[in-house]
This record gives sequence, structure tokens and C-alpha cells, in this order.
Amino acid sequence: MKKIITIILAGVLIFSVPVFASAQKDITVSSHIPLYKYKYARGGVVTYLPKNAIVNYQSGGKVTFRGKTGYTSLYYYFAPVKSNGWVTAVTKRQAVALVSPGKGGGNYLNMNTVVRIKPSVKRKGYVQTAVFINKKWVWCRWIKPSNLIRVDGYGYGSIAVFHYL
Repeated sequence: MKKIITIILAGVLIFSVPVFASAQKDITVSSHIPLYKYKYARGGVVTYLPKNAIVNYQSGGKVTFRGKTGYTSLYYYFAPVKSNGWVTAVTKRQAVALVSPGKGGGNYLNMNTVVRIKPSVKRKGYVQTAVFINKKWVWCRWIKPSNLIRVDGYGYGSIAVFHYL
């Protein structure tokens, strides 16, 4: 009986240990990001990531995109697709990310610009938005949801680029 209980407890202990090498779905916010063969930008370039590419980003800068795996140190050019209530979206037409909803002033965004939105925070028909400007996220902007397409349902290896019809 002791052996059975010991085996059961050992099994529970093995399955209760968290996995440390976690991966997350990210999207690139800039174009031409190099993936190197080895860490710290050593080795040759395996491939270059296009803008709005949805990649598998793992700890240590390891990135997988369309079957090619490499390393990058340019982590600030990636945005998580889902994180703490924020969801990544892409603008489907030219839009303005306003400083305050319903009033003027803000950032002009071109089509296919990656933004992060918080769908749970809405005001006057606008949704709270973060915009990537000069290698950093500018928070507390507002944009109409009709100007965006969410990319949280897209699979790995996709490129979220839209064209005029």
C-alpha cells in the first residue's frame, strides 16, 4: 500500500511542475528583422521576418516562423498577440489614434499598422489603444473598432497584411 501511494504522489509531483520553456504567439511591428543561426547575432542570417508576421517567440530570443528557427535580440519589435487583457490588431485603413475620444489630436496611422487594444475599455464608441512609435509603446490612445481587425485568431506563420479591394 505504501508503494502505491508513493507512486501516485511521485506521479502527481511530476505533472505539477510547471514548464519553464514557455512560448507565446507574437507579431512583428517592423519589417526586415533578422533571425540569426545562433544567439547574440552570431552565425549567418537564417531569414528576415516581414512586418506583421505572426511568429512563435520562445524564451531566450528563439523565434520560429514558417519552419525556420533562429535567434534575435530585437525583442522590442515584437508584440504579444494576447497579454493581460490587451489584444493585438491591425488597422485596415488609415486611421487616427486620438489622445482623448471624440476630440482632435493624436497619431495618424497608415493601413497595416500594428496596435494593441483593450476591448474591455470603451468610451464614446472608441476603444483604448497602444501605438508603437520610436521603438516604444505609447499608451492611452483611442481608436474606432471599425478601423481594426484583431489578429488573435490568426495562426503561426501568417502575415496580417490587408490590401484595398
